[in-house]
Amino acid sequence: MKTFISWLIANFETVATIVLSLVFCLLIFRGTDWAAGEDRNFCIGLVVSMILLMAVPSLATAKSFGITLVFFILIVGGLIYTALNLSVIKPEAQIYSIAVKLLISSVPAFILAIPVGVFTAKNMDEVVSLRMLYVNSNVDMFEMTLKYTLNRFMTAFIYLVWAGLWAAVYLSAKQGL
Repeated sequence: MKTFISWLIANFETVATIVLSLVFCLLIFRGTDWAAGEDRNFCIGLVVSMILLMAVPSLATAKSFGITLVFFILIVGGLIYTALNLSVIKPEAQIYSIAVKLLISSVPAFILAIPVGVFTAKNMDEVVSLRMLYVNSNVDMFEMTLKYTLNRFMTAFIYLVWAGLWAAVYLSAKQGL
């Protein structure tokens, strides 16, 4: 089981993109009137666009630690900016509802990302090969473990906030209709 969880964490971007895409596709398709041709075409176009947008963090976080760090800083900065400027937005505006839901969902995202990072650090031996342990010094292994642990923590946080944003937009759109 530990190996499977390590694999899930190592492939978090792919798994999260697939799960998020499936969930939101099902939610969108569930509310579609398939008898109307325009509604069907619009829905299919919306789903294709949504899947492409769902993959944005995957493209950013899978490349390197530096890109993941920049993406993480942008998301945390955006959350802080939203929290500080929430009083400027009128409470009856739909964007206010989205901002509040996003800020509320970011707290569990942070809390759930912590065990991902801790599990990654504790089970780094599941991820690396013995050949890597023999070639690299303890300092190199510590640096790789630290970078990989932080990368997985930030990736989990990014995706969970991304899922919270999509959920907030979906719920606000449903309430607005």
